[in-house]
Amino acid sequence: MFFRKRKKSKEEIKRDLARLLIYAKQGIIRSDYFLHKIHSKIEDLELKYISIEDPQVKAVLRKELSQLRRLETLLAKFSIALEVVATKIETILLTGTAIWNLVVIKEIIKELKKSELTSIPELGLVIEELANGTLSTINNAEIILPEGYSDIALKEEAARILKEAEVAAEAKIKSLEESP
Repeated sequence: MFFRKRKKSKEEIKRDLARLLIYAKQGIIRSDYFLHKIHSKIEDLELKYISIEDPQVKAVLRKELSQLRRLETLLAKFSIALEVVATKIETILLTGTAIWNLVVIKEIIKELKKSELTSIPELGLVIEELANGTLSTINNAEIILPEGYSDIALKEEAARILKEAEVAAEAKIKSLEESP
């Protein structure tokens, strides 16, 4: 016997959205925590680099510093992208409209899943929960795209958001450097 899947009510979809918002905020907190840890490690290594005389040790430290700076940039971009996701989810929850933004969120999360940061268990689990929850909510909400929007346009919107996140990540790193 076949069973038809029951359509979720608006309250159930709101609960799903609230759960997605919690996951996004957890991801922000966790990525910011790792960002601060990496930044303090960079500062410590820079001080060590200045005091070391041995050129071989300096070369190793220089390589480690460049890898940590790259990781710092990735974490900052990850955090900013999750902030955008959280803001979009909050907008949907508060206004009850623009639920089609979940498709943009899905594309952002799809790109974040490609990041090597997902190998960090705390971040990988959050992204996995966001990806599954977003897909489930999209299926349950029966989203209809507004006039003039297509999947391609929404993918371009997600790419634009991620590009802006890179720029904002640089500013976030600079603010970390300037803070005591």
